[in-house]
Amino acid sequence: MSNAAPTPLLRSKLFWVALLYFSEGFPLGIFYDIFPVWFRQQGVELRNIGLISSSRMLEYDTKSFLEFFTQVKMDTKNANDDLEEKKKMFPRFYFVSNQALLEILSNGMNPRIVDTFLGDCFDGLKSINLKPQDMSDRSPMQGRGMFDKTDEYVPFTENFICQGAVETYLSALEIKMQEQLREILIDAKDTTEEWLDKGKEREVWLERYVSQLALLATQIVWTEETNRAFEDLESGSEGAMKENYELIKNRITKLIDRV
Repeated sequence: MSNAAPTPLLRSKLFWVALLYFSEGFPLGIFYDIFPVWFRQQGVELRNIGLISSSRMLEYDTKSFLEFFTQVKMDTKNANDDLEEKKKMFPRFYFVSNQALLEILSNGMNPRIVDTFLGDCFDGLKSINLKPQDMSDRSPMQGRGMFDKTDEYVPFTENFICQGAVETYLSALEIKMQEQLREILIDAKDTTEEWLDKGKEREVWLERYVSQLALLATQIVWTEETNRAFEDLESGSEGAMKENYELIKNRITKLIDRV
């Protein structure tokens, strides 16, 4: 088979193919899919038609991709702006990734799913003890207490209602947690005065409260007793400090014996 040079007729067909493929307006634009078939029937090689078609498609697709990615960039910016607003409303959202935050926001009306992310938002809080609820019950879910990350449990004096936007009720949960711990701490501190009563000694008293609050109340008492010992020492009581030391050592010994 000889490799003859393209005939004037073939060059003419290629010219019209190129003209049709690169035309933008009516009426030539409507023949983009018709004339290539006719030219193929006339013997124009596929590679010649395809080369022109690919050039045309590349021009079109490049424009489309640029528009697509421009839109994606705008949508991403808008989404990031929305996430930033949510973080300002509940600053603990800064502790979670944007992907996790999107998961939280998309399930804001489902506290059980949001509950799985509480450990990321709070350093000491693991989850909320949510009250069981029937699927048909559309009322807001209620929390009866909270677990820390060592599974110690703090009950709520009154149930916490998970109501409103997720950032709203999580802010309310943070306040609820602070108020509840403050209430328990005050009670723990007040009951330290009963340490001298039988059955209410310090080593027994400890079991009534979660470890963090029991430790904090104990530290408050230790500080008060130590300051009182210094004051007594300055007032002339030479054995004040020694007596305080013996008291502390006795409490530690009883605590060790109980363990």
